[in-house]
Amino acid sequence: KRNSHGHRCAEKVNDGCILFIGCSITEGIALSIEDTFPYIVSKALNKEYYNLALNGFGPDMVSLNLSSWFKNIKVTPSLVVIQWPEVHRKFEIDQTLSAIPIGPWSDRSDNTDYISKDMWNDYEKVITTSYMEHYFNVLRSTTLNYLESKSIEVFEIMPGDIEVKDYARDLSHPG
Repeated sequence: KRNSHGHRCAEKVNDGCILFIGCSITEGIALSIEDTFPYIVSKALNKEYYNLALNGFGPDMVSLNLSSWFKNIKVTPSLVVIQWPEVHRKFEIDQTLSAIPIGPWSDRSDNTDYISKDMWNDYEKVITTSYMEHYFNVLRSTTLNYLESKSIEVFEIMPGDIEVKDYARDLSHPG
């Protein structure tokens, strides 16, 4: 079940709701809505919620979508729960202006025929080390500063916080 915006939650919410954002783990890929943690948490707290998470998100899309929420939706949540994806996940824009999720799961070498293997190896070394951690830290601090300026409480779930005890029905996402 998805609303008209493609999110797995109600169509509209009111000020004071809980806003969840993250990647497929928060979206609840392969789970019924009632088994997703946004649903369970909001029910336990007796608050309405909006689940802004989408699969394939990286920290860049978490920050961008959260900014879009405040610019376009005009609903102020009392709490934002951010499940930060791994720092190496990001989106790129292709020639059709479509956002394509890329990360350690994707092999982008098929689009790099014009780059020598040595250049590609150097690129992978840079993009998989401190650069992405720095990029994540900038996105995270900017996002948290913005939410603090609006006096919105934030609860963060960092990549290492998710303990995998079992798997969802797709057998690849934490259950």
